[in-house]
Amino acid sequence: MKHAYLIMAHTDAPLLGILLSMLDDERNDIFLHIDKKAKNLNPRVFSTSRAQLFIIEERIPVYWGHSSQVDLEMLLFRTATKKGTYAYYHLLSGTDLPIKTQDHIHTFFSQHQGKEFVTCWTDGSKTFTHNRMAKYHLFMEWEQRQKSFCGRAFAKLRTLLTHLLGEKNITYPLMTGPNWVSITHDFVSYLLKKEKEIKRLCRYTRNADEIFLQTILWDSPFKANLYKAEEDRPLSKGCLREIFWKEHQNSPELITRAYWEEIKNSECLFARKFSTAADAEIIQRIKETYGYVHQ
Repeated sequence: MKHAYLIMAHTDAPLLGILLSMLDDERNDIFLHIDKKAKNLNPRVFSTSRAQLFIIEERIPVYWGHSSQVDLEMLLFRTATKKGTYAYYHLLSGTDLPIKTQDHIHTFFSQHQGKEFVTCWTDGSKTFTHNRMAKYHLFMEWEQRQKSFCGRAFAKLRTLLTHLLGEKNITYPLMTGPNWVSITHDFVSYLLKKEKEIKRLCRYTRNADEIFLQTILWDSPFKANLYKAEEDRPLSKGCLREIFWKEHQNSPELITRAYWEEIKNSECLFARKFSTAADAEIIQRIKETYGYVHQ
């Protein structure tokens, strides 16, 4: 059975081209979505020679922290299942790279077929994750525009409304973790059957893309299939993603050549996040080490 790679891209065309080239294997189908806001990223310039590349025609404007992230993930899952049944569905961003060869990746998943590769964390305080889902977070699409006058005004209005509107009734035991996962066809089908419920759960929330899938999985029979059960922060080994965090930061570190030894010795299969502007050398080294070698 083939694997489906579901890519959410919004920037860095050279890096995206390298990612596609490293996934360009006849055992893979690739589903690429370019953020509607990314005016300088033309999906038509990308191609593959061995993998099938499907460009998602329904382009969504995706905003950080907004439920549009969840909408896009569900669109990718739904689109891929209409094309076929895949052994695994790998959700990646356009700033990710594989850090193992395709042979290694396919062998690994064959050996662990049926496992769900999702990192699950609990919120020790029981308030942080709860507040993201239970409180009403409006105008999240303005979150990254707070340097503008309108952005600051909407931020103040949103804070006021969040306080006044109270809370929704959340019945799920909430879990969280990175939204980058590798999951089976059975679990994808389970998610799609719950799509309406997921939309209700994630409406007017903050960062629900890092909560909904873990929460649904934890409350389902698929919990028993987790590759690794609940992990300590900031580890992401359960989802097989190498991500480097610094304390008190909301975004992961950009991976540079200083991380090469950690990348080389990692048990993970993918890493994020990269930038050609930050360090093109590490990207080229990974491509040369783990990229496709035509026989």
